[in-house]
Order: sequence, then C-alpha cells, then structure tokens
Amino acid sequence: MEDEFEELTGHMVRIQASIED
Repeated sequence: MEDEFEELTGHMVRIQASIED
C-alpha cells in the first residue's frame, strides 16, 4: 500500500511541476 501511495505522490508532484512549468 505504501508503494502505491508513493507512486501516487510521485505522479501528483510531476503534474504540479508540469502546471508550474
């Protein structure tokens, strides 16, 4: 479960970086 959460967080960070960029 933790792995899935980390993966989700990674995607969110990527999306946020894309929006900011």
